[in-house]
Amino acid sequence: SRNKDETCSATVGSMLTSRGLAYWIMDDGYWDGSTVRLPTGNLSLQEVELLSHILFSNFGYASRSING
Repeated sequence: SRNKDETCSATVGSMLTSRGLAYWIMDDGYWDGSTVRLPTGNLSLQEVELLSHILFSNFGYASRSING
């Protein structure tokens, strides 16, 4: 079963600030030599796509989902 704390909804878009994104990157993200990676844990593909849209809308960051 999914962890209740690991969900993403449209409200994230209005709450995610540049500082919040910076903390997320520093806490869970990493640099792989060419890009920043943000693990999304147990989020569904639909939630990851929503998050990708939010990152582009709020910050102009292009992103994509990668399995593995």
